[in-house]
Amino acid sequence: MYRIAICDDEETYIDYLEKLFKQRLSIDFENIKLYKYTSGEDLVNSFSKEIPYNLLILDMKLNGIDGDETAQLFREKYPDVLLVFCSGSQLPSVKSFEANAYRFLLKDYDSDRMVKELEVIVSEMQKRADMPSILVRYRKIIEKVSIDHITYVDNTKHGSIIHTHNGSTSSNEKIGDIFQRLQEYDFAFIHTSYFVNLKYIKRVENHLVILTDETILPIARSKEKEFREKYISYLGSKY
Repeated sequence: MYRIAICDDEETYIDYLEKLFKQRLSIDFENIKLYKYTSGEDLVNSFSKEIPYNLLILDMKLNGIDGDETAQLFREKYPDVLLVFCSGSQLPSVKSFEANAYRFLLKDYDSDRMVKELEVIVSEMQKRADMPSILVRYRKIIEKVSIDHITYVDNTKHGSIIHTHNGSTSSNEKIGDIFQRLQEYDFAFIHTSYFVNLKYIKRVENHLVILTDETILPIARSKEKEFREKYISYLGSKY
């Protein structure tokens, strides 16, 4: 089941998009649960329900809380959910880009163009929903973390910390146990206290690994040979 939210103060436009989802798109509408909101406030108030959205289509020009502010609040709650802006006239602002929107839809697209755009968006939504993830437990909290988003994991006294490009999550599990769950993916120990996602390595410099977010981690001598061999093999498989 895919959960799609549409937030627009023009109810006729929400109905139009719903009709396209039902009648024109390749996805089975029986697999979609649609949430309709006519203001930013309505959408934000839904956050308390903990709805696991897969996609938000958000009007940039809203009465009350505008599209940019709504998007910012949405990102704070749902950092990884696919976000698409739509607009009749308003151009994206700097704040709009900060919300990391996947697409910008123009309301005056003809139906054929709109269907093509929505097909691309739905395909991306399905791709992201299918990404493998792990459940992380910390005290009484259980959180789902996308494996693809993990940059590195480091050891703590009472467990570990899983770092992603959107923040970090504490875990009760020891670092070795987490690595066992991820060993079929592209992760490698560079130190007894942490392992990294090879995908997020920007460069290896002397005895340091620099990640794409500029995090700098030292390579332990005991791990260097094994790590470099694995990283070279990884690069060879990608290029």
